Amino acid sequence: MTTKPIADEGWEVVSEETATKIIFDSFGDTWDGVKVGIEIIEMPQDSKGNAQEPFVQVLFRKYPENDGVLYGVNESYKLTKLQDIPDGKIVRMTYVKDVEVGKGNPMKDFRILMRELPAKEKAQYGL
Repeated sequence: MTTKPIADEGWEVVSEETATKIIFDSFGDTWDGVKVGIEIIEMPQDSKGNAQEPFVQVLFRKYPENDGVLYGVNESYKLTKLQDIPDGKIVRMTYVKDVEVGKGNPMKDFRILMRELPAKEKAQYGL
């Protein structure tokens, strides 16, 4: 994790709070944010001592109003594309439909868009 300066106090962030989960409940739910990084979550061993697979959480700050809260979405099959988006881009995620996968719950399908963050807005996102 890279450190980020807090301009007004001279502090550098070494570790941030756990991200607030972005939830998509209904078709058409949309969330806009500025991508600020990824976090690999290491899972503890299960009750039998077996290693569990880590998972990736993609981190954002809300756009267009940065409320200071760190948000995250767990990477799923469709959301793996989020890792390819450079930090500092505005990302729009829209839940468009469910896809049957043959067993268990259907997979949520997303449309993902990105665009440049205007230069005049970069400071409020620590960029």
